[in-house]
Amino acid sequence: MLNPDIKIAKSKGIDLPIMYVYLAGRIAGNCMDKCTEWRKQIRSHYENYKTEKNICNICLGFGGTESINSVLGNQNYKCIHCNETGFIERIVSYPISFIDPLNSGESKTADALGLKSHLSSNLIYDKDLFSVRRADVIVANVEDYFEEGIEKYLIPNDPRAFDEAISEPPNFDYIKAYNILKEKILNHRENFGTICEIAWALYLQKPLILIVPIDRKYIYENHPFAKRASVIVTSVDQLLKEKWLNTLYKAISGATY
Repeated sequence: MLNPDIKIAKSKGIDLPIMYVYLAGRIAGNCMDKCTEWRKQIRSHYENYKTEKNICNICLGFGGTESINSVLGNQNYKCIHCNETGFIERIVSYPISFIDPLNSGESKTADALGLKSHLSSNLIYDKDLFSVRRADVIVANVEDYFEEGIEKYLIPNDPRAFDEAISEPPNFDYIKAYNILKEKILNHRENFGTICEIAWALYLQKPLILIVPIDRKYIYENHPFAKRASVIVTSVDQLLKEKWLNTLYKAISGATY
């Protein structure tokens, strides 16, 4: 599909196509802030693709940039935020449209385990399968946020904190912590939907980017199925910093020079 706005990307009257990216990942009420946060971070990074902006390093932070000096020579450009000149970065943007399952309103109605919402089960299945089919690229976050809600019952790695926890009188309720952890394990809901969407992406031969927990990276990089992913990263920050979506856009959708 072509972007109807022919003014983007200095395309000399020939518009660039939109690359559709599906954001697969857990949706559950007991960790909804986490479910929405990583998706918003990716969408926000690419939301202003129609413009090029000059931003200094201090205001920018990092991500999706090229040195303006290397592109345009040693000219003085002012930062759009602080109006300072000097080492300025130019954001090089791409027409990427994100297919986010949470756009359907599930973030407000999903129950704690993400088993029910205002949408019927069949509708959720059908819309997500259609989204994977429609997308050019799949980004799947396999994080299950198991620690959500039990952080205060996890003893820190600091030996002094452990000594304090087992001292008399006890400062740590082991019975309560055990029961809560037991309930968390027995009623843990796996990422069935995300796993299916990853399988669909592989079957349909779509470029697949996995975001995996760093302590489980070895498993995903060595599992016979998971390692078939196009790219495996351990955070959204890494995904944006290494510009994998930018690379895929230029490779499969278009580029200007």
